[in-house]
Amino acid sequence: LVRHRSTTGFTPAQQSFMEVFGAAVGALLRVARNLQSSRREQERSGAVLEAAQAVSSLVVDRNALAAAVVENAQQMTQADRCALYAVDAEARELELLGSDGIRLSFDGGIPGYVASHGESINLADAYNDPRFVRTADMKTGYRTKSVLCMPVTAGDSIVAVAQLVNKTGGQPFSREDERVFKTFLSFAGVTMRVSTMFKSATFEQHKSSAMLNLAHTLSTATLDDEEKLINRVIGSARELIGSDRCSLFLLDHEKGELEAYFGTNHVRMPMTAGIAGHVATTGETVNIPDAYSDSRFNKAVDLKTGYRTHSILCMPLLYEGTIVAVAQLVNKLDKNGKPTAFSKEDESLFVSFATYAGVSLRNCRLFALAKFLNQKATVMLELAATLSSASLDGEKLPQFVVGMAQKLINSDRCALFLVDNEKQELEAYLGDTKVRMPINAGIAGHVATTGETVNIEDAYSDSRFNKAVDVKTGYVTKTILCMPVMYEGTIVAVAQLVNRLDKSGAVTKFTKEDEELFITFSTYAGVALRNCAQHQELLRAHRRNNVMNECLQKLGGTDVREGDKVIEAITLASKSILHADRCTVFVVDKEHNELYSKVALETGGKEIRFRMTQGIAGEVATTGKGLNIPNPYEDPRFNPEIDKQLGYVTKCILTMPVIHGSEVVAVIQAVNKTDGTACFTRDDEQLLTDFCMFAAISLENTKLYQFVLQSNHDAMQLLQAGQGGDSSRRRANPLLAKMGLVDGNTVKMYMSLNVTVDELDRVKTINFDIFEYKLSPDPEMQQKLIPLLVELFRNVGAFENFKVDEETLYRFLISAMKLYRSVPYHNFYHAVDATQTVFLLIKLVDHYGILDNLDKFVLLVTAICHDLDHMGLNNSFHLRADTPMGILSSAAGTQSVLEVHHSKLAVELLSMPPYNIFQKLTKEQSQRAFKTMIDCILATDMAKHNELLADFNEAAANEASPMPRELLMKMIIHTADLSNVAKPFPLARQWAIAVTEEFHRQGDLEAQQGLQVAAMFDRAKSKLANNQMGFIDFVAVAHYSALAKWNAQIQPLLDNVKANREQWRLLKEQDEAALPPTSPKGEKKA
Repeated sequence: LVRHRSTTGFTPAQQSFMEVFGAAVGALLRVARNLQSSRREQERSGAVLEAAQAVSSLVVDRNALAAAVVENAQQMTQADRCALYAVDAEARELELLGSDGIRLSFDGGIPGYVASHGESINLADAYNDPRFVRTADMKTGYRTKSVLCMPVTAGDSIVAVAQLVNKTGGQPFSREDERVFKTFLSFAGVTMRVSTMFKSATFEQHKSSAMLNLAHTLSTATLDDEEKLINRVIGSARELIGSDRCSLFLLDHEKGELEAYFGTNHVRMPMTAGIAGHVATTGETVNIPDAYSDSRFNKAVDLKTGYRTHSILCMPLLYEGTIVAVAQLVNKLDKNGKPTAFSKEDESLFVSFATYAGVSLRNCRLFALAKFLNQKATVMLELAATLSSASLDGEKLPQFVVGMAQKLINSDRCALFLVDNEKQELEAYLGDTKVRMPINAGIAGHVATTGETVNIEDAYSDSRFNKAVDVKTGYVTKTILCMPVMYEGTIVAVAQLVNRLDKSGAVTKFTKEDEELFITFSTYAGVALRNCAQHQELLRAHRRNNVMNECLQKLGGTDVREGDKVIEAITLASKSILHADRCTVFVVDKEHNELYSKVALETGGKEIRFRMTQGIAGEVATTGKGLNIPNPYEDPRFNPEIDKQLGYVTKCILTMPVIHGSEVVAVIQAVNKTDGTACFTRDDEQLLTDFCMFAAISLENTKLYQFVLQSNHDAMQLLQAGQGGDSSRRRANPLLAKMGLVDGNTVKMYMSLNVTVDELDRVKTINFDIFEYKLSPDPEMQQKLIPLLVELFRNVGAFENFKVDEETLYRFLISAMKLYRSVPYHNFYHAVDATQTVFLLIKLVDHYGILDNLDKFVLLVTAICHDLDHMGLNNSFHLRADTPMGILSSAAGTQSVLEVHHSKLAVELLSMPPYNIFQKLTKEQSQRAFKTMIDCILATDMAKHNELLADFNEAAANEASPMPRELLMKMIIHTADLSNVAKPFPLARQWAIAVTEEFHRQGDLEAQQGLQVAAMFDRAKSKLANNQMGFIDFVAVAHYSALAKWNAQIQPLLDNVKANREQWRLLKEQDEAALPPTSPKGEKKA
């Protein structure tokens, strides 16, 4: 037909034949193909069935089952490779069976996609599919082309994913491959499900068995030995999980630390340290297949020991929801002893283990606590009974306490350091030796000053430990426990225990239980030591009282009119009180700046005189502080010339000041003990200090007698001065005589000071700052105040109108400066500040024309003199304390003690020609000047404040009449005296601090003398802000309001007063906000 077609073509009949023939041939071919396919299907079905039977027989061994599935899948599909992944649906992860713990996420790769979607994937070229991850190929050099990946199911659950790679011959996997593979995997899925169930049952059986064994192991462990129980827990965890190593970390919540047990090692570390710290603080389980890839792992330990950490399982041990410990398992071992990763089953198994272990550890701790409390109660009862019957001997009791502490804590040695806060020293009892040392010396000093407990495991590694003692004695100090001994919150002693001994006598570290035991011990020991100290003090006080009474009787029987006999009585009494070989009373001679004694015993009546800055007595006289010198010849202040003059050898000296008010009036110096004591003791110091108070009274009574003799004469002089009497006939006050004449060189020095034009201008304005000069480290700045005052006098016309000699004015101001004392507030700087304020007030009222030139001149002089020789003590004190000035004022019928004294000194100073700046005034002007000055000074008495203010308000309200001149001058002086509250706040605050300190010093003196102390004078009760607000509210506002109402130009001063009041209120609120909260009983919490 083919040949025929080439010539003539096909006929219809031929075409019909070919159709019939073709159909017949096709039918035959279909039959042949079906027969062939049936044979292949039969062969494959047989292979699938055979493979399924082979897989089913491996249900017990999961790894063998996985290997069989992979092998048979490769054979029946002619795949180059096959992988089987177990599905962890909870973690959304795939575990590559047969690998070393390789896990994949559902979120990446073709197997993950199949697991999460349940779909089969057949790819001719995997590289063309974005779901394929090439990482493995790039790492190994293998080329993945065709891929067939299918889910392995059991019922409705996907239990695994199987993946075939690269069909042999380079062809893609066919539909037939898919069908066969799917059929095989249906058998494999059921078998894997059964295998999983079998494994789970086996695991639960193993788990139950292990828990029973663990319960038995832990229940047989004694609760009396925590370390043994910990070792059992560690051993059981290793055996249960099959790890190479295990560590246990006990939590110490109080200290924020982990107490770690590594085999035989036992260390402490911060609770947040490392992987264990992470688990301890978060409660999370940490399972790390490769430790070196985790940043929390510290490789340094491996490098040091040569060990290689691979896998880690770290989990918490709980008791009633609280983490009590952390267990860290290292390197899970397979059947061949090789490290592998910890599995989920290991985690599950350990959770059950942790429950038993946590309960056991907690019970062990509770048992130890109960045992410790019982032991502590027993020991403390014995201790209390022993201490209650212990001797109150000041030497024996410390030794007894040392022995008890040493026995209680079982230390090799113990030392006790008694705290002497007065001398800032520690009195150490070291065995049979007693020494004194600075309160901050060494470890004991650290505890004494901070109250902290010091527990040292290695003394030589602590910089505070002094190795020199060990080197000298040959002893080796290893462990130290140093703790305070308290009494009512105060440290009375420090105990230092050295080298704790265990049952075998080996040195071990001090424990937390030792610290707690000692705290209780120290409560009893502190009471005993305090009782002993009080007992010893009572004995000393009894002796002091007996001796003091005897001496005071002798002293009281001495006639105060005979000064030498009074001093002799003081000398004999001091000698008797102190058991001194010799005693001398040195009287202060301020006029010559010397100390002298002509009643010194064993001197043959020879007078001894020397400068007040010389020697030991001189230092005591100038500082007002006593000195106890055990070795005078080693002290540079000692003058051996006196011994040479008297042919005597001084071995020890006790020197104390005799103080009246705030001034040293004499010095008592005792030399050499006669009772066998090497030197004067603290008891001697206290005895002489107490006696000096009575000696001061006797000396002052003697002076008072002389003072009263001339008081009437002085009072008459003051009265004459007020009436304008002849000043040339007045006798100079002894205080002025002692001051000495201001020589010409001194005056020239002050006159030559370089005062700038700016300073001269500023002193005449409200912007003048007295503290710029007062607080300057340059002495010349303070000296400049004299020429600045001269400038004020010049401005009011003193030179022009009254022919004042400039040199005399300088001498007057310098002398006035010398007459002011170094007290916190009522000093020369206050006088200058008041004078400058008077100048400003004169300018503010000048437009009224009330004051003439003499009034202005006198006001400045009055301001300079208004507080001369102020002692820093107010009128009330002088009257209540019966000081000589107070007695005189009471006798004269006046309560203005200080103001009379200031006036008297001002009159005396101005009565002396070298200082008399009134000398060119007429007789009438002089009379008026003296009278006005005295009246204005007397008006500064705060007791007259309300009366003065009422008079001023009445006069101001009378618009028909001008303000009386005398009243206005009194008001100006009084206002200047109160002006500190009207200054800008930085200046007002400085003055407030100064006046408060002066009040506090008076309060201290009142307390010493048994006088009632007002709240604002009491350091413990007085509050700076409260005091200032009170003064402003009750005095200053009304005072300055009256002035501002009368003269609007004074309004800025009133505004300052009110602004300062607001500043003090804000400061008070800040202080109260900064105070600690109070307890329900109202006590402030530290």
